[in-house]
Amino acid sequence: MPQTTRRAFLCTAATALAAAAVPRPALGARRAHDTVLRGGRVLDPAQNIDGVMDIGIAAGRIAEIGPSLPTEGVRRVIDARGKLVTPGLIDIHVHVYPGVNTLGIDPDLVGISRGVTAVVDAGSAGATTFPAFRDHVARAARTRVYAALNMSRIGMTTSNELARLEDVDVEAVVRTLEADPDVAVGIKVRMLSGIEGGQDLEVMRRTREAADATGVPITLHIGGQTSPLPRVLEYLRPGDVLTHAFRREGSILDANGRVYPEVREAVANGIWLDIGHGRGNLDFDVTTATSRAPSSISRPTSPNSWRWVCPSIGRWKHPPRPRPGSSTTVPSSGHWRWVRRRTWPCSRSWRATTPSQTPRVTPVPGACA
Repeated sequence: MPQTTRRAFLCTAATALAAAAVPRPALGARRAHDTVLRGGRVLDPAQNIDGVMDIGIAAGRIAEIGPSLPTEGVRRVIDARGKLVTPGLIDIHVHVYPGVNTLGIDPDLVGISRGVTAVVDAGSAGATTFPAFRDHVARAARTRVYAALNMSRIGMTTSNELARLEDVDVEAVVRTLEADPDVAVGIKVRMLSGIEGGQDLEVMRRTREAADATGVPITLHIGGQTSPLPRVLEYLRPGDVLTHAFRREGSILDANGRVYPEVREAVANGIWLDIGHGRGNLDFDVTTATSRAPSSISRPTSPNSWRWVCPSIGRWKHPPRPRPGSSTTVPSSGHWRWVRRRTWPCSRSWRATTPSQTPRVTPVPGACA
């Protein structure tokens, strides 16, 4: 039987973790449940489940799924009517290396406490900074933490880790990926403005070389590339990920506002389109022009972006004030508004809500062990 590669791991992680989170009940006598989730809509693609059901939890594990489970002797019954109940979610693009770069945030804050049981850090650590990431972040977190290793050996310790081509060290990347395959499962490369000598294609060549040597997928951050995007895409292979795909600047649209034919071809050949929202990487006009659903919806979290949606770690903030001369007004009641990108810097992504209406995910204690 062929050995599973790390590329295959990323492509099937959602199914694998979902199946582990919600196993089929074993044959034999029914176990006594500690907790029952009552009447929620259970969504589990791994088992083709989509319906209103109960979930029984015993000893911190999912024990049974079915309609109208008995509740005699159950210590806790949670009313889940009108709610979605899913296996642990997976976020393939986060930044969870706090203290090392300005984007870093506690993995358990954006992970297990929000119903996300596994995350992939997208390039925070490079070959030089990866050992500390592995020991003090990945191994210390309750959330399962994986890493797409930055193609620059210094990782995201500066605003542009590709400013010096000498830091794009293929041997160091390959060595690190081979030494820690349980945590380092891919490569992240950011196409930023200011790459030394404008040599973005040389960076992509080296990235492709490292990926081919280790069999891992590439996550490509677009937006600041010097070369036309179709030239950059030539270095991607099926299973690779194009992130921030729906941003406005440096996006998948050509000068006429149409999707590059090369992008459509790449997607047809197995390239993933990832949103990678953060605060300003989702433009609805680009999304509409694409007329295609993304392959994944990730949320590159940072201390700044997280404060917009999580008042528990920072005071609730209004959106930024409109520019002088704008016709848009800021409501005084604290409500968010749908706004156009030409007026606000963060696209039309704000939902009409107030702090008290912010959706929260409440994991069942012990059920995600």
